Amino acid sequence: MLTNPVLTNPVLTNPVLTNPVLTNPVLANPVLRNAVLATLWGALVFGCDDGAPADGGPPDAGSATDAGPETPDGGPPDAGPSIGPVEVRCVTPTHGAMVEAAEGAAVDVTVEVDAPDRVASLTLNGAPATLDAAGRATQRVTVGFGMHTVDVGVVTRDGEESTQICTFLAATRFHPEGDPLPDAIETRLGPTAIADGDMDATVIESLDDLVRRLGAQGLIDQTVTVSLPAGVQMPMFVDSMGNRVDSIEYTSSAVTGGDITSIVSASGNLRVAANDITITLGVNATGDWCGVPGKCDFVDSGTVTITATSLDATLALDADGTGAPVVRVVAAPPYTITSVVASFSGGNSAVDAVVEEYLSVTTGVSIHRTFSVEWADAIAALLGDALSSPAPYAPTTVTGLDADVPLTVTLSASSFAQPGDTAVIGLATLIEPPGGGGPTLPVSLGVPLSAASVTGAGTASAEIRTTISEAVLNQAAHAHWRGGGLTGIVAPDMIVAPDMIVAPDMIVAPDMIVAPTSLRLTSALPAVLDLRPDGSLAVMVGAVTAELSGPGPWAGGVSVRLAASGIASLPAGSGLDPTWDVESLSALHVSIPASVPAADRASVRAYGAVLGYVLAELVANGGSPALPVTGIVAPDMIVVGGAGFPTGIAAGTILGIASPTLTVAGDRLEAAGDFTTL
Repeated sequence: MLTNPVLTNPVLTNPVLTNPVLTNPVLANPVLRNAVLATLWGALVFGCDDGAPADGGPPDAGSATDAGPETPDGGPPDAGPSIGPVEVRCVTPTHGAMVEAAEGAAVDVTVEVDAPDRVASLTLNGAPATLDAAGRATQRVTVGFGMHTVDVGVVTRDGEESTQICTFLAATRFHPEGDPLPDAIETRLGPTAIADGDMDATVIESLDDLVRRLGAQGLIDQTVTVSLPAGVQMPMFVDSMGNRVDSIEYTSSAVTGGDITSIVSASGNLRVAANDITITLGVNATGDWCGVPGKCDFVDSGTVTITATSLDATLALDADGTGAPVVRVVAAPPYTITSVVASFSGGNSAVDAVVEEYLSVTTGVSIHRTFSVEWADAIAALLGDALSSPAPYAPTTVTGLDADVPLTVTLSASSFAQPGDTAVIGLATLIEPPGGGGPTLPVSLGVPLSAASVTGAGTASAEIRTTISEAVLNQAAHAHWRGGGLTGIVAPDMIVAPDMIVAPDMIVAPDMIVAPTSLRLTSALPAVLDLRPDGSLAVMVGAVTAELSGPGPWAGGVSVRLAASGIASLPAGSGLDPTWDVESLSALHVSIPASVPAADRASVRAYGAVLGYVLAELVANGGSPALPVTGIVAPDMIVVGGAGFPTGIAAGTILGIASPTLTVAGDRLEAAGDFTTL
């Protein structure tokens, strides 16, 4: 085009062409400039001052003399009406995307404009950027856990300004929706929660008290009963003098003592012991009391009293073959026998002696061994049932933008461990709306998780200490979003914010705000919560779209995108359903369309700060359920020898933290207090 003879004609050096019109930014575009110059040439040659070409086609661009009135200050004429806004598209990651990336990784953010020839300048997060031939520009972003937003500023050649934002969520990993999150909560029982040492189980305040209650119910008696073999046994026992026990039948049993039972930590295990046990058995026996076959045979009945000084078992908090937590019996040796005294009705001491020796020397393979194992299994069943039975969390509702959101919270034991003199229970959590969500589900990679370990010990020194991973907070936030908690039509008078909001580069006061008359919010991403080393909680919302209408900046209807991060603190003395204090906004991004006049842009950003604050406060408080720290359920029945046996504990008894105090400990929350019956 630049070599066209028309454009090299000397006429084009005519002073007419030095008119300021030709310096208008519109003519900076080669295509438009050439069209104007060609039109001027036609006007000069053919005298077509009405702009109509000789071929009868559409009017041309006009001549220098009809380019429009000059501006009052004598500058160049106005460029004329806008040729339309430039649209910005978030190419990669797309707006509202979830990105799996390690903390500290670099992510290239690419944006695209639909009309690059209209763009005079473009910035990405305030830095000048150059569009390539495809109308794209890229900025590299170093990501951490949470929301990331790139502000795209555009100034067109006709002077229009607009800001668009591209937001994505970055996380080290995403936990699949609908799957329990193992060990997200850890409960650690200290030495006094295992055994309080008061020798009194009237109020259950330790695992030792559980075992004492069970012992007081006659556990030893029950285990002896189920350990005795039914029917006539044929041991064919011969003592050192040649005397025999040919058969023996156990007809009854009774136990005294042994109800004082204790439990202690020992070498990474639990040791349970009972002392001073007396077992009385009713027996029928046959045999030979003099060692001469056919001469001294006896058939007799009587009692045998066995006195034992020690009954003990070693238990381990472990996992079964499927990985499920279990209390396993490590060792259950036969009890230590002090004496065995037989008294048969025939009054023959030789008969008494041979039966006494039989019940003494066959300890490792007879009823004593079976009895010890049954007793240990019963204790393990009691503790295993209690430790693996978190108290249920009743279905609840949390607050959404325009309606309550129902949630279900499911807890299950996921691991046991016994470091040192403590016992540790890991709980898996699953928080979700009933049915997994609404009829139209946003695409999600799952619950975002940071690089921090989900599991980990707390720091408080207490009888019982429960640590709650920030992953639990993000499970709740994801469920709140899934259930529609961040989407809705909101009455503007329900948007209540403090008199002053501290946001980046601004402090928002009420006189800066022009409220809309209608407001609808939608969010393409769940909120993200991040517990920080300084004890604060970052509440991040992003990919939020606000559709507003009303007076001033909202006239004709305005759609803006919003991303914000609120910083909240935990008031001292908070319990399990805390109210966080949202103190400021550490990040604020608001898109502002070209249609918003320059004079109203600050008001739009100020109202964006209000919405960011309100959303952060909603997610941190009303949108979050009480923390799922519910305690454990002590069983009222266990199975001993295949039959149900009462534990002496009332049904529904829950053990847990009395008056828990909540604190922030690194990247988890911590509740601590005394262990007792709730």
